[in-house]
Amino acid sequence: MSTVRIGVIGAGNMGADHVNTLHRWVSGAEVVSVADVDGERARRPPPHPAGGGTPLAYTEPRTAHDALHFEAAEAARCITTGQLQSPLRTLADSITTLRVMDDIRALCGITFPPQ
Repeated sequence: MSTVRIGVIGAGNMGADHVNTLHRWVSGAEVVSVADVDGERARRPPPHPAGGGTPLAYTEPRTAHDALHFEAAEAARCITTGQLQSPLRTLADSITTLRVMDDIRALCGITFPPQ
């Protein structure tokens, strides 16, 4: 079996849970990189990378990139100008992304109730 090298974005509760799940349940998965705005948290993903390697931590300073700042600013701009959707991420773009993700799930045999 070949190894799948995985990077996890976010080392908070959900990111840590993803690392744990990959470590415990996904044979052949190796977490090789963790990114988080908190460098200390990114360097300590629990329990450890599945392949036994040391994760790399990519951080950036807390700036306007933090949280949903850009999304909130764009939503406010659209509301102010009377737009029903942002030209930066249209409904059609979102639907296309969801369809691609559905295709990937189907190829992997992943289903969610009540499918």
